[in-house]
Order: sequence, then structure tokens, then C-alpha cells
Amino acid sequence: MQETAIAITSVQKQETAFCKQIRFTHEGQEYSALLFWDTHHGYDMTFLDDGGKWVKQPAWVDEWEESQQHGGESFEYTLDSLTEEISA
Repeated sequence: MQETAIAITSVQKQETAFCKQIRFTHEGQEYSALLFWDTHHGYDMTFLDDGGKWVKQPAWVDEWEESQQHGGESFEYTLDSLTEEISA
């Protein structure tokens, strides 16, 4: 079984929104992402390279989300829930 690690590197919170910069490892590969949420638009996530530039979302995220359709949670919601446990 592969180990998964999650670290929150920064959080910016406002009354109706937040942005979390998150580093995590999935199946031995390290990822960096910005996770956004606000009350009007919900979740949005941007994956970043080591230089902080936008990169395409990994294919495994699309596959995970497709398997979660029909009432499942979005990847963004799941990642937020996991990081909320860490920062609590």
C-alpha cells in the first residue's frame, strides 16, 4: 500500500472564502495545488509545478471524479475535508 502525505503550506481565509496551498503525495508522486472555495462559486483547484506555474490536472484526478459521480464527493471537497482535519 502506498503512503499518502498531506501538508498545508499556507491558508488565506476570509468570511466567505478561503485559499489553501497544499502539498501532497499520491502513489509516490508529489503534487502542489491551490484549493479555493467561496460561498458563491464553490470549489476550484489549480495544480502547480515546482516554479508555481499552473499545470494540467493529473489524469488520476479525472478518473477519481468520474468514479464518484451519482452523488459522490468532488476531489476538491475530499481534499478540503482531509486538510480541515489537519488544520483543526
